[in-house]
Order: sequence, then C-alpha cells, then structure tokens
Amino acid sequence: MWHWRSHISGINKLGEKIVLKKQNIKFDYRQSHLPNDFIITEIALNIIYSTKDKIQKKIIELKRRKLNAQPSKIKTGGSTFKNPENKLKAWELIKKSGCDKIKFGGVKFSDLHCNFIENQGSSAKDVEDLINYTIEQVKKKFNIILEPEIKIIGEKK
Repeated sequence: MWHWRSHISGINKLGEKIVLKKQNIKFDYRQSHLPNDFIITEIALNIIYSTKDKIQKKIIELKRRKLNAQPSKIKTGGSTFKNPENKLKAWELIKKSGCDKIKFGGVKFSDLHCNFIENQGSSAKDVEDLINYTIEQVKKKFNIILEPEIKIIGEKK
C-alpha cells in the first residue's frame, strides 16, 4: 500500500518550476490530466503497511508477468493504440481485422502482443503506414477509430 506525499514537482517548456498538490492531480486510464508541457522531475511515494521484502516480491512478479505478455529486447515504441472506451481492446481489433499479419518493410505487429509494433530496421514511414493502414481497416470492419497512443513528431511530407 502506498500514498502520495503532498505534491509532485516538474517544469514546463519554458523551464519554469511547477509544484502540483495531490488534490489537483487526477488520474484516469492512460491519462494524468497534467498540463501537456509538464515534465515531472520529482515524485515521492511513502510506503505504508508493507515491508521491503513484500515490495521486492511484488516487483519481481510484475516484471515476470510483463515479460510473458509483452515483447522485450526488440525495437518497439510500446503500446501503439489506446483501448477504445467501452469496446473491444485495441489488440483484439488489430487481430480481428487481420492487421496483425500485415508487414510494411521491416515493420509489423509483434507475435507476442499485437498492439506492439516491431521495427526490424525499417523507416519511420513504414511505422506510420502500418498505423494508418490499421486505423483504416479497423474503421471499415468495426466502425471504431483507433487512437494512437504513441506520438508521431516531425514534419510530414
């Protein structure tokens, strides 16, 4: 069991230090409601009702589960799409639309978890093409628009 201290600290894109009190921070599924330009520089957690051994065992168990469920030690940007609200999971939509078998250059969805894109030495354009293709196919088949979780930065040509 843990709880927040009274604040988290960070900076904005202007380099200004910002301190947010815990009552002003709201967390939802993959959202923090923090300012978009906020970079967290400090978070302190107090551990209560537990021991160092219990915490270490929990960390080991969570790492084991992650290793068995998600690709590691390969080039991936992490989870590609957010799960749509009140609908199937993103990985289910990718699989049911057949996009889990599509390849653009050296870019494809992972066999271990098809919401992770593996890049085996291909270009960023191939990654974007696979993302856009998947969005189109899922929309055609399920009338659901997948929202990328990863941010694509840079100039589009």
